[in-house]
Amino acid sequence: MNSVPLTYRLLLIGLLPVIAAVLFVKGQRYDPALIDFKAVKQQETPSPAVSLQSIRESPAPAVGGGITGFRQLGQPQNYTKENLYEHVDGHAEYFIGAGFMALTVRDYISEDSKATAPEIETEVFDMGKSIQAFGVLADESGENPAAVSVGTVGFKTSSGVNFIEGRYY
Repeated sequence: MNSVPLTYRLLLIGLLPVIAAVLFVKGQRYDPALIDFKAVKQQETPSPAVSLQSIRESPAPAVGGGITGFRQLGQPQNYTKENLYEHVDGHAEYFIGAGFMALTVRDYISEDSKATAPEIETEVFDMGKSIQAFGVLADESGENPAAVSVGTVGFKTSSGVNFIEGRYY
């Protein structure tokens, strides 16, 4: 068994703090382009059924344009930090910790349906900032989600389609 000379061992041990210092200094430089979602080039796709323009313009999160082929069932339910647990029981603290501001939930049924139970439920979370919306999207989408061309970034999951548009998730 060959022993590594003491000089090499000391040199390697001396390099570790230098490498750590370089990584620390490089990590302190904030580059907004790394999380500039507007810079993401969107592919030409048909417009989504959910009106993203109404989300951008609304002071409260809402899906104002509706969903093609469906009509809204009842009134939207609005949630704040104080009552979010009523809708996402057991998961409210996660959203609040991620910057949650408000939630609007709307239920839809087919235009020709006589059903009283919703067929589609939309949830629009106002997360305060786009980076916070992106963080929730990344956490909630799970492993290996299928990308979809909805909003700025979107994924199809087993429970539906999750996407962000600005500060909304």
